[in-house]
Amino acid sequence: MDYRFANAADIPALAAFAGDYYAGDPDMIRESREKLCWTRLGDDRRIVIFEDEDVLAATIVYKPSSGGFDLEEFIVNGGGLIAAEAFRLLLDELLAPTAKVFVAQPLDTVEAMQFWRTQGFEADRVTLAQRDASRRAAANES
Repeated sequence: MDYRFANAADIPALAAFAGDYYAGDPDMIRESREKLCWTRLGDDRRIVIFEDEDVLAATIVYKPSSGGFDLEEFIVNGGGLIAAEAFRLLLDELLAPTAKVFVAQPLDTVEAMQFWRTQGFEADRVTLAQRDASRRAAANES
């Protein structure tokens, strides 16, 4: 598997590749995905493209943080072996094997949680998100 940092010429391919990942989100249309890629290329984030036999196999978006690196997005076209190899390359060749990596992972994605646990991750904090903002408005009216 080969890897490289994304550049402006990669944006259409990145937006198309992310299409399946965001398929359940009708608001994330292709133009929005392209705009998101442009934004990421213009700030302190890095987008890494992983290719297997010249086919886009995975992308990782990360940024430096005060404690290490925040992995913001990891999209894989294939199974766990491709994901494991891409993540190994990220650590061994792009960051450092001892780099502290933080992953924000939704709790309802069982397969992804299993993957991260296999990679040696464990939950170190819990983030709560409000599901129904109308409840808060109703509670404040009382």
